[in-house]
Amino acid sequence: MDLNYNFVLPGARETVFAYIANPAHESRWRTACTESVVSEGPIGVGTTYENAFAFSGRALRFIGEITAYEPGQRYAFRSTGGSFPVEGEYSFHDHPEGTEVRMHLAAEPGRFFGIVPLMLLRKLMLAELQRDVAALARRVKGGWTREVLLY
Repeated sequence: MDLNYNFVLPGARETVFAYIANPAHESRWRTACTESVVSEGPIGVGTTYENAFAFSGRALRFIGEITAYEPGQRYAFRSTGGSFPVEGEYSFHDHPEGTEVRMHLAAEPGRFFGIVPLMLLRKLMLAELQRDVAALARRVKGGWTREVLLY
């Protein structure tokens, strides 16, 4: 299942990048993330982390690795363990109202969610992303976002 989601956050590209590209921050802005533990050392390619999530009534674990880290430009990750395979990428672009963030997520939940149709799972994930972006905007600079949904 692929998801593309674009949004604009107030704030400079470097500020927005620094917040999103640090997995330690995920439990602060991702509403389903209940815990985030990051390996020692500076954040960059090869950094590993583990997140716990509560999503759609299920507990999920995500063990991840940063696969791309280009400050102010691009951040990517992939799962190395956990509930199901996930890969994601964020790219960051100047925008008159702050920073446009383009997110791509590829997940293969298989039968993890039982008989829940992928179309419904996608709708639930998009609703979660909308809540996450609102929380992220409050964290980055205080309050608003302009979102563009892409399917």
